[in-house]
Amino acid sequence: MIQDFISNKGKKGLSLFFAGWGMDKRPFENLACQDMDIMICYDYTDTGFDYRMIERYGAIMITAWSIGVWAAGKIIPGLKAAGKEITGATAINGTLLPVNDLYGIPEKIFSGTLEGLSEKTLEKFRRRMCGDTANYELFMSAVPLRSIGSLHGELAAIYKKAASGNSSEDMDDTACAGIIKAECQGNWSDAVICTKDRIFPADNQIRFWTDAGIRYELADRTHYCNDILSSKITGR
Repeated sequence: MIQDFISNKGKKGLSLFFAGWGMDKRPFENLACQDMDIMICYDYTDTGFDYRMIERYGAIMITAWSIGVWAAGKIIPGLKAAGKEITGATAINGTLLPVNDLYGIPEKIFSGTLEGLSEKTLEKFRRRMCGDTANYELFMSAVPLRSIGSLHGELAAIYKKAASGNSSEDMDDTACAGIIKAECQGNWSDAVICTKDRIFPADNQIRFWTDAGIRYELADRTHYCNDILSSKITGR
């Protein structure tokens, strides 16, 4: 993954943000925080994380959005093993099982997006992500500068890794819920679920975080929720 500082002013704490699929730092590059530096992670074609880039930070606040929740789930245990103090880890409109009929994006929809990705379908995806014209125009005013080839490669890599690790389909509900709880307890503090989300079904998110035993709040927003993201990333 790409790790890029949005704000790097030598603060003692770090706000570590895992963005969604297809992102770069442009939609978030104007964010600033008084008492923390801010790093954004994106492009999960490769999910490797360079821990050396954050060695000097003792305390880290994590915000993860959409597919970024899945990516963050792979990194949080390593941060804890390195002795980092995680002051909070908030999941927004995502789960640790992004390709899943019960807990994430239904597999047929995910694979269909991958197979049919083009400039035209990307626009449709972004409009569903934003929900209304005003939100869409806000996102497009700082749209990520990523090519279709780059986005397809990232989505294909996510699908391969997330679908191949999707063991929940073969388990009964009790066993699956137990595994989800074990993976989430102690790693995540809370979740935000937007009821108008047309990418990650809200019902699937509710099911996941309920089974995980993690508290969540519902918000009357869409998948792209700039106000919530900005507030969580900056700690305001």
